[in-house]
Amino acid sequence: MCLQKGLSSTIPAKEDEEDVNFAVALQSAVLPHKVSCIRWVAEQFGSPQTFLTSSWDSTDNSVTLWSRFHDAAGEEAVAPEVLAQKYLPGDIIGFEFVDEQTIACATSEGALSILAITKDSITEKFSLPNFHSFNNGLVAACTGISVYDRNVATIGENGCLNIVSAASASVLRTIRDNNACSMCCLSFVKPDTVLVSSRYGNIDCYDIRRDSDEPVLTLSTKSEDEEELTDTTCISYLPTQNQIVFAGLENGSIMGWDLRNPGIFSTQLKPHDSQVNVIKFRKNDPNMMFSATEEGDVYQWLLRSEHNHHMDNVFINLVQSYGPVIENYHAINSIDVSSSHMICSGDEAYVYVLEIQQE
Repeated sequence: MCLQKGLSSTIPAKEDEEDVNFAVALQSAVLPHKVSCIRWVAEQFGSPQTFLTSSWDSTDNSVTLWSRFHDAAGEEAVAPEVLAQKYLPGDIIGFEFVDEQTIACATSEGALSILAITKDSITEKFSLPNFHSFNNGLVAACTGISVYDRNVATIGENGCLNIVSAASASVLRTIRDNNACSMCCLSFVKPDTVLVSSRYGNIDCYDIRRDSDEPVLTLSTKSEDEEELTDTTCISYLPTQNQIVFAGLENGSIMGWDLRNPGIFSTQLKPHDSQVNVIKFRKNDPNMMFSATEEGDVYQWLLRSEHNHHMDNVFINLVQSYGPVIENYHAINSIDVSSSHMICSGDEAYVYVLEIQQE
C-alpha cells in the first residue's frame, strides 16, 4: 500500500494472527529540510510526540527540536513547530542520545559535537573539530556515530574508529583500519564491542579494551549463492540480546548473525529492491523490527517472542512481514520507534508517524 501525504491509513493484521502489533498511519507533515536522523525525545519534555531531527544537503544545517503535530486526542492535524534549533557546520551525518538531555552529533566536517537539550533550547557542551582527518591534515567526513552508555563511537572516511567519553571529552581509543579504507556504518553493541563495516564489505568486530587494531572477529556479507561481498549500509541488534545482530546491505538484503557463533550467517532475507538505510527495533521489544530503504519503502517485521531464545527460530520467524507500511519513492534515512509510535523521515523532507496498536 502507499501512504499518501497527510492522510491516515491502516495496515490490517493478518487474519490468522492473534494479538499482533501492527502499524497504523497517524499523520505526515512537511519539514523544511532533508533529514539525516530523527529521534523521539523523552516524555518529560511535555509530550510523547516531541522529536529531534538533523538536516543535510542544505546551505545551513541544524539539529532541530519539534513539537508534536496532532492534538492531545489525535484528531486534528497541527503543523509541527520549531521549539529550538542549533546550527552546525557541514552536513549533520547523524546523532544519538547519550542521556535524556544530551546528544552526540557527527558532521561531514569531521567534527563531533555534544549538545544539551531542554524544552526550549539546544546548546553546545563541547565540540571536537577535525575529529577525523587524513594524514595530510585535510578534514575527513564522519560517516557514522553510535553511543553506548556515556561513550561515543564515530567512524570516518579516513578509516578510523574513535571512542570518546561524552562526560570528559577525552578520546579513549582510536582504531585504524589496516587498509585505510573508508568506514561506512557501525554499531556500539556492548560496552567493549563495536561493529564496523568498511567499503570492502566485511563487518569487523573490535574489542576496544585491546591494544591491537586487529578485529577479534569478522562477519562476512557473502552468501552461499554470491561470489562477492556486498557493502553493509546499516547495523543493528536485538534490544534484549545484543549478541544477535542484523545488517542491512546495499543490495536490499538483511543478514543476521549470532556473535557467539559468527562463522556463518544465520539468515539472509531479500525484502527490498534498493539498499537498506536503517534497521530499528521497537523500544525494549525484540519482537518488532522496522527497515527502510533508499527508494523509500518502510517494512515492519514480526519476530516471535516464544522463539527469541533459540537463534535459528528467531531468524526463521523473521520472514513474517507486515510491509511495506510506507512507500514514498524518496530515501528514508532514519527511523525511531518508541513503545507506541514509529517515526521516520529522509530525503523527501516529510516526517511520518505511525501508531503501533494491539489487534
